[in-house]
Amino acid sequence: GSLSPILHVLPLQLLAYQPCVPPPSCVTQQIVRMARAADPDGIRTIGVLTKPDTIEDSDHEPWVEVLDNKRYHLRLGYYCVRNPSPGELSSNMTLEEAAEKEVAFFSTKSEFRRAPANVRQRYGVAALREALSQELVVLAQRELPKLRQSVDMALAQVRLG
Repeated sequence: GSLSPILHVLPLQLLAYQPCVPPPSCVTQQIVRMARAADPDGIRTIGVLTKPDTIEDSDHEPWVEVLDNKRYHLRLGYYCVRNPSPGELSSNMTLEEAAEKEVAFFSTKSEFRRAPANVRQRYGVAALREALSQELVVLAQRELPKLRQSVDMALAQVRLG
């Protein structure tokens, strides 16, 4: 079949993905509906566009609007990554080579270079990795005190019982 861009929506508790046609119809797909149901305010969901190299030249503008968080706003926003193709994977491409190819892709495609700076800083696996790391720290700082309190309460009950 033909390749098409894929929009992954990552609620921090659920990884979900679905092949996506150019917006705005992609926001009506089941995965986006599921993400909205799980996270109606979009506060823990990260959108990730993959396969940007399959976007037709005439279809870039709507995708830039998605990446710029102007369609289906998410507090954590959207990222765009270019992963190795099946052929590149079968040629035993290293992670370093994949990262170099991704950087070269975003720096040479004029449609991506012309995007606003806030969109360009969200290109690449490294940017997504950094964002996920930061969110994990925030999540741990928020949830660990609750976990500790639950453990302390359970220990107290065991000691009394």
